[in-house]
Amino acid sequence: MEHTISELLETYTSRYPEHLRDVAQAYCGATTRLGSIDGAALQVSREDVRTVAQDQGVDIDTLRSAIADYSTIEGRSIAMHLLQGRRSS
Repeated sequence: MEHTISELLETYTSRYPEHLRDVAQAYCGATTRLGSIDGAALQVSREDVRTVAQDQGVDIDTLRSAIADYSTIEGRSIAMHLLQGRRSS
């Protein structure tokens, strides 16, 4: 079953504390726009995430999970935006 962006956001915000969401979103923002623009999956370097997790005092596996969830939300948002742009052209 496909979830709406709103449902994904609700799950994301309830699953992760604000600090962890901030770290995940900052990590995603520091990457090349997730690669989600063309539908490619975000390539997360385990070593990069480990470094960020240690610097921020968060669990690496939980951070990886938050990054994956956030990249899904952002990818769907971008795809929806692009689709709406094509429809209005």
